[in-house]
Amino acid sequence: MKRAIQFAIVCFCAFASANASSGAESPPKGTVAIVDVLENEVVFAADSRVTKDDGSYTDDDCKILTLKDDAIFVSGGPQRRVAYRYGTAERALDSYVLAKKAIELRRTKRRSDTLASFAANYWAIHEKQFFEEISVTNPNFSPIDMDLVSAGFASRDATGDLSVYFADVRLAKGQHGRVQVNQIVEPRLAGQGELPGNKVIVQEFLHHGQSERAKAAILQWEKTLPRSISSQDHDERFDLQLIQWTVDLSHQAMIGGDVNAVVLDRKGIRWPAQKQYCRH
Repeated sequence: MKRAIQFAIVCFCAFASANASSGAESPPKGTVAIVDVLENEVVFAADSRVTKDDGSYTDDDCKILTLKDDAIFVSGGPQRRVAYRYGTAERALDSYVLAKKAIELRRTKRRSDTLASFAANYWAIHEKQFFEEISVTNPNFSPIDMDLVSAGFASRDATGDLSVYFADVRLAKGQHGRVQVNQIVEPRLAGQGELPGNKVIVQEFLHHGQSERAKAAILQWEKTLPRSISSQDHDERFDLQLIQWTVDLSHQAMIGGDVNAVVLDRKGIRWPAQKQYCRH
């Protein structure tokens, strides 16, 4: 069965420590998340591990944000970051709080763009501003051509039409060798495939497997499926399994835990896999 994953994050992130005179601090954190745009629905799936400041971790982090029955958000990279200047915390930014604010702000406005479109652009602008402030005070705080944060937004309008947007904020080299923060916000439609970021394991398992281990794992997984299964149910289960394979094969302690998944379709939101800590 042909797969076209729209947006996949496999992120193992850590920024400069608070001891630096200027820069950004956040605990090291890993995320593996997928946004799969199918013909009549959008599937979001993610792991649940969160790493604490002391290096320990818990597997109870709901990385998928749902709002009412018409909007979903997921992000890669640390959820909360703090900007420091000369050893003093100046500003903090939480990606999920920002996304919620963007979506709720759009609800108060009479505009022609969708919730996902407005929220993705609002989120990217404010994320970019945060990192621009850091790059001014400490131009070398992070390597060039690095994805700082990535996010997927999906929404459903009153007629049931779906909208999906991908937002990416990254560092690049600007004029005169200076660090430049770029933002990219693009729509996603069914049938358009893209895998930004670390995509090795996810891509390995697409299209019936690109390696012998992937083919063997997929064959074994398919034996666990019900005899009679719709293509839609198959695709949703496969998205969940892609997260699990990435957790199992990446050998990264920063990702793990249960897989949570949510679907947005013309009727609203439903959870194919939802642990108690995701019941908000």
